Amino acid sequence: MSNKDFIEIGKITKHHGIKGYAKFYYFGDKNNFYYKEVFLEDRGELLSYFIEDWYFYKNFIILKLKDINSINDVNSKIKGKTVYINKKQLKKLDENEFYWYQLIGLEVYDINDDLLGVLEEIVETGSNDVFVVKKDNKEILVPYTDDVVRNIDLKSGKMVVYLLEEV
Repeated sequence: MSNKDFIEIGKITKHHGIKGYAKFYYFGDKNNFYYKEVFLEDRGELLSYFIEDWYFYKNFIILKLKDINSINDVNSKIKGKTVYINKKQLKKLDENEFYWYQLIGLEVYDINDDLLGVLEEIVETGSNDVFVVKKDNKEILVPYTDDVVRNIDLKSGKMVVYLLEEV
């Protein structure tokens, strides 16, 4: 399997207690965390770990991975590691639903078909997500709302947005 088969879903930040639990900053919606296996990168290789236990704690998920049994294991083996899943583990979405990783890299156009830039980042806010679109050295923040985002076409790699005129 190539690394193109995997997507980043978060990062192990530090230990939680002394029995091998770790704080995991999950990039997704915590209500959609359902994985049984994750992969951590170690020296360019993705290593498989099975999840023995997990629960929510504040803005984190607390994970217990198989064969990680102490604070020393967390600190020496997994702390600071990026966590991945195989794309095959993702649930199928309904039409017009997207995973964030599918949107990164889309070319973003206004309704006049002028290129605004490339979607490089998505920022989660309290009310709606915000797309960070970059072109040259300029950055445009595009709110992800039905009024603004008019079309997303993954096949063509294109997103069309309607931006209000600057006042």
